[in-house]
Amino acid sequence: MSTEAHHERRSPVRWRIVALFVPIAIAGIVAARFFGEDSAHVVVHDPAPKVPVEVAAAARQDVPVYLTGIGTVQALNTVTMRAQVDGQLQKVLFTEGQFVKKGDLLAVIDPRPFQAALEQAAARIQQDQANLANAKLILSRDEKLASQDFATQQALDTQRSTVAQLEAQIAQDQAARDAAAVQLSFTQITAPLD
Repeated sequence: MSTEAHHERRSPVRWRIVALFVPIAIAGIVAARFFGEDSAHVVVHDPAPKVPVEVAAAARQDVPVYLTGIGTVQALNTVTMRAQVDGQLQKVLFTEGQFVKKGDLLAVIDPRPFQAALEQAAARIQQDQANLANAKLILSRDEKLASQDFATQQALDTQRSTVAQLEAQIAQDQAARDAAAVQLSFTQITAPLD
């Protein structure tokens, strides 16, 4: 093979090598300029001021633990309470989430109407007791008069009936008084459990 033919064959290979290395060399020059000279002029800004550090000796001790988070609190026991009587709520004696014990007073409904009903029932009992005492006195007189034939048997029976009616009325009044006392007790709402 002649030198000229060998030279012609190598020529396209050389151009390929040159075409490959020229862009790499240009990229190297650009990178050296961009990162070499300009990097000395780049100013880095520290966004947060530096915090001084304190040094202390290590010690083993209890430390308080604080847990923070968003969540819901659920009571150990939940009771739905409904008032047994209607009325204006005067006092609420607990705060939401407070621990309460069985029997603690939680709320008070206005007791005045129920207290008035209790006093009316007590007054009716006294009135009917006075009427009963009078009816018994009349019955005792009628019995004496009937034994002497000055009173009729019908008058005596009527008076005995009056005494029995008044005794029944007193029993009814006492039941009304007890019912009024129960209604009055419902004005104080207490905790049924701890």
